[in-house]
Amino acid sequence: PAFGLGSVGHSYLISRRHAEALGPLRAAVGQAPRYWPGLGWLAAACVHLGLVEDARDAVAAIRNIEPNVTVATWGRMVTYRNEADQTHVLDSLRMAGMEE
Repeated sequence: PAFGLGSVGHSYLISRRHAEALGPLRAAVGQAPRYWPGLGWLAAACVHLGLVEDARDAVAAIRNIEPNVTVATWGRMVTYRNEADQTHVLDSLRMAGMEE
């Protein structure tokens, strides 16, 4: 269930429907707190909704799970066919405080 919810939230995120992404991503992370891609997508959605502290908390949780994840490693691990989607997610992670 967490992966499915994460996928739904991620779809909303790359569609720039940040408010709609929030619920499924929070539910995904609630069910699977170590699901670090979901945490990253949650951070990205939160930062666009002005929930900067929530975004930073999600990035901090990722660091606790996978300390070496940076914007650069994220960009290599999670790729997109549409370059604008990749840029949107990576820029969002930067705004949320993920290290380069």
